[in-house]
Amino acid sequence: MRQKEETQWTGEVPVPTAEEGLSDAQAADLAAAGLSNADAEVKAKPLSQIFSENVFTLFNFLNFALGAIVIMAGAYQNALFLNVVLFNLSIGIINQIRAKRAVEKLSLLSKVQVKVIRSGKVKLVDFAEVVLHDVLALEPGSQIPADCRIVEGSCEADETMLTGESDTVYRQAGDMLLSGSYVVSGNCRAIAERVGKESYAAKVANETRVLKKTDSKILDALNSVIKVLTLFIVIMGTILFLKEKFVLQEGMKDAILSTTAAVIGMIPEGLILLTNVALAVGTIKLARKQTLVQEMYAIETLARTNMLCIDKTGTITDGTLEVDEAHSFGVTGADWQDALRRMLYAVGDDNATARAIKQWLPQQEGDGAYIAKMNFSSARKWSGATLTDGTYILGAPEAIASACQYSAALQADILQRQEQSLRVLIFARGEQPLSPQQDGSFAIDGRLEVQAILCFSERVRPEANEIFAYLRENRIGVKVISGDSARTVYAIAQKAGAECRGYADVYGMEDEALTAILDDTDVFGRVSPQQKKLIVRHFKAQGNTVAMTGDGVNDVPALREADCSITLRTGSDAARTISQIVLMDSNLYAIYDTIMEGNLVINNIQRSASLFLVKTIFSCLLTALFMLLPLSYPFYPIQLTLISSLCIGVPGFLLTFQRRYGQIGEDFFGPVLKRAFPGALGIVTLVLTVCTAGALTGMTEQRIAMLSAIAGGIGAFTVLYRVMKPYDIWKGLLFGGLLATFIGAMLLFPSLFFFEKLDWQIAVWAAGMFGVNLLLAKVYENITAWILEKFRMRNNRKQAEGK
Repeated sequence: MRQKEETQWTGEVPVPTAEEGLSDAQAADLAAAGLSNADAEVKAKPLSQIFSENVFTLFNFLNFALGAIVIMAGAYQNALFLNVVLFNLSIGIINQIRAKRAVEKLSLLSKVQVKVIRSGKVKLVDFAEVVLHDVLALEPGSQIPADCRIVEGSCEADETMLTGESDTVYRQAGDMLLSGSYVVSGNCRAIAERVGKESYAAKVANETRVLKKTDSKILDALNSVIKVLTLFIVIMGTILFLKEKFVLQEGMKDAILSTTAAVIGMIPEGLILLTNVALAVGTIKLARKQTLVQEMYAIETLARTNMLCIDKTGTITDGTLEVDEAHSFGVTGADWQDALRRMLYAVGDDNATARAIKQWLPQQEGDGAYIAKMNFSSARKWSGATLTDGTYILGAPEAIASACQYSAALQADILQRQEQSLRVLIFARGEQPLSPQQDGSFAIDGRLEVQAILCFSERVRPEANEIFAYLRENRIGVKVISGDSARTVYAIAQKAGAECRGYADVYGMEDEALTAILDDTDVFGRVSPQQKKLIVRHFKAQGNTVAMTGDGVNDVPALREADCSITLRTGSDAARTISQIVLMDSNLYAIYDTIMEGNLVINNIQRSASLFLVKTIFSCLLTALFMLLPLSYPFYPIQLTLISSLCIGVPGFLLTFQRRYGQIGEDFFGPVLKRAFPGALGIVTLVLTVCTAGALTGMTEQRIAMLSAIAGGIGAFTVLYRVMKPYDIWKGLLFGGLLATFIGAMLLFPSLFFFEKLDWQIAVWAAGMFGVNLLLAKVYENITAWILEKFRMRNNRKQAEGK
């Protein structure tokens, strides 16, 4: 493969004129040297690595090795557990391939054609063909493909998606334009000074083009269990096999089946599958509510969030302006509103301000006739037109102050509204026509009379107040961060219902100074992308689970850093690609829906996990005990498959659909063990009793295995009964049906499950074990609760000492 040669370029980069630009030969040389807009390398895993990482794991090796041994021993029905392993493997691969595709799609710059000047002619080239020092011909609607400096003309640029500031910015000769922004008005020529990986947009993109590790307490807990169990299984399984074969003198097939039964009993092979299914169901339900969950575990993360960093523009507000209030001076409302309407349609501006006024006016049509007009510019801060009945100007108070000569009362009125973070514009009328200037523009001539004062604010999303109230009730902290003025953001946040302790503009602030005010300040303005990232990182370092909402390119680094990233459908391509959750109808209610769905999923997974860990715990304990006892391991693999299916797999899957909410704690396994451990201890006690009695009374191995399977079923069904509370008709029928199926399997298919024919002795044993289990359950529950409380107190003490 040809290597990129940007580091080998030793020649001098030509500096062209605005009229001639580069020659085709010069552009070709620069492109060959790697000094172009060719895409930077995407840091995504190749498919081969994804497959190898998911297939070649110790956990899979163990399962497939056991399956191969069982199949070679001829006990084919005992290898059914491999189906669950294959499902787990498939889900892992599919999820990583989806993540890889999302990373590869990341683009902050549309791959459009660009006008450049080559050899004195305007030429259309592909985005990737723009080279260093290309002269770009920019016009309204052009996306800026590289960081460039204006050398001729001027323009207004929309940098909202880059900086977070909602106002357009005026740029003239000598000023820089950032890649990823758009030209709103004006025409200019600019020379590309940073292209490819060196441009602003590419640097932001490269920071995010890395597969991020999934942040999930559930997944981390499950992986920790599997790592510990894998080591335990290998050691215990080997010792148990040697004992069965050489100490107890069992046949090879019996030794293999006994060992395999012990080992697969210790593996919670369906738990990860169940977790993925539960999250997938949550994802589908949220999709019906117009919420796209791009990473399943984000549902859990958002449900655990206790700090939300939220952007203003496009998140708290919907990105549009609205007329908040208007006051006339000496003229009737109908007269000045009619004049304002005619002026707007004559000027023809289509910016956010013009759209807000047109929507507010009672009549929304105009003939567009004018004698002279001047479009709005962020440099002039006014627009106007000379009509048949006079000249009308709409502008910022400071921009037309010299022509209006405000009274002291009006000046105080304007200042008061500006301090309320309202954007104020003055509508005025003059007798003199607009004065033409040498550069083709027009200037205000003569005195103006104020007709009205208009106040604007960004439109707050209607659901914002309710959502902030919910966050407050659930003790989820909120930090509002934006590229706009902190005072403006503070007023809007209060209007939206957020409780804010203070505000600060932080542009240019040193990291140490910014960190010092983060805990006691809730609103931050003039925040750079890296400062947003620092804010998120600061609260994560304090042990918080941090979610971030944003829609612009300037939000991407912080979205990437957050535990859970949320964006809107109307956000930039980069924000939508990198975010784990996309609100497709841009409605903040979706945050509430996702938190509640995560709450539901976590509670259901915890309940189902209790069922899975019953089998794992009693299998581990029995394996350790039978290594020391002169007894054979009593189960066959197919018997554990029966218990797993009816007491764990089927109900565990169905319980993921129940609507049961509850308080979510930081500890995932505490509530799980509280339910699972007493049941597992009960099974161990019953099985040891059966095996000891069987050895003393001369029972057959098949009868001991059958009674042990019944003991396992009694203990597992006891846990299932408690997990399913509270009961309704549906749950009662489910529990009764599963129990009937278990009993039916013993009666109808005894040979398949290595059972003996049911007789009165087995029935007496079953009844006795049921009664003993009821007595032991309460004792073991108290013991488990006491042990877990001791561990909790110990952990709290360690954390306090660490602080």
